[in-house]
Amino acid sequence: MDEQSEQAASFEDVMSLLNSGEMTVRGLLPGSSNYTFLADICNDRFEGLAVYKPRQGETPLWDFPHGTLYQREMAAFQVSQALGWNLVPPTVMRVGPYGKGAVQFFIDADFSQHYFSFRDETALFPTLMRIAAFDIMINNADRKGGHTLR
Repeated sequence: MDEQSEQAASFEDVMSLLNSGEMTVRGLLPGSSNYTFLADICNDRFEGLAVYKPRQGETPLWDFPHGTLYQREMAAFQVSQALGWNLVPPTVMRVGPYGKGAVQFFIDADFSQHYFSFRDETALFPTLMRIAAFDIMINNADRKGGHTLR
């Protein structure tokens, strides 16, 4: 979201934007094993960026049923919300330009800061342990150093 929208947008506003905002794909995000797109998303009140992960762009995995990874994105968000941990950005399931998929609020971060740069910061240990416990609870088999952002 632009600076003005970001300050004014509530959680409900973000969820509404993700659920029903007009989405325009900018392009593929590099380094993803599945088709993962950066998209502009806007409605009459707000605009922002989203990460769009369509079902049809999923690479089949041996350990999960085919075509369910986008649902796992949504489930991870719901579990994080239910626990009050706020570990997963707002996420919805909806139809986008390439079909049904997960649409997640884009979090702008310093991508040079990640798990491997955090591991010596003892103040972050409780959060990192919570992330590890969360991954076990949701059977996350895909945690990478760059998936932990500041």
